[in-house]
Amino acid sequence: MSGILIWPLKKLAQKVNKFQCRPFGAYSDIRNVDTLIISDMFEPSKIITAGEKYVQIAAPRRNLKSCYELLRHTHSILNDNNNSRVIIALREKYLYNDDISYWDIPFFHRITLEKYARLKKHPSVKISDCFKILLNMKSSNYYETDCPSLEIKKFCYERGYKLKFMLKHD
Repeated sequence: MSGILIWPLKKLAQKVNKFQCRPFGAYSDIRNVDTLIISDMFEPSKIITAGEKYVQIAAPRRNLKSCYELLRHTHSILNDNNNSRVIIALREKYLYNDDISYWDIPFFHRITLEKYARLKKHPSVKISDCFKILLNMKSSNYYETDCPSLEIKKFCYERGYKLKFMLKHD
């Protein structure tokens, strides 16, 4: 019974989530942004300066593994002028989850998804996550700390991106 009730909510949240993919599409005119934000439901207004162009990919329960995959697939939207920055903002309790989530799927190519075969079947979706996406429920009480992922640090360093890692205690 609950599956019948959550299905329309899930479909609507999925549509809103896919909207975040638009800047990365072949026909998008959004290019050369200053900052790429890959995050949990993080409110960036306190760290984005006036006039700064940014794109945010936000979803509940995002983790380091999915951030790295998303960064690899979306970083080409950044400026090539060595002033670009990447902001990753996560909640501490989901930091080391092993899987990419249902909300990450629209950003990935089929081959990437095959690495995460579990997601191809029936990924779980919490009703609270649907509401967070639909209502754009973002939080701003994150603090800056050192990024625990050597892969992400190396990736940003090799491309000249400034990395800012934000964390929220739960």
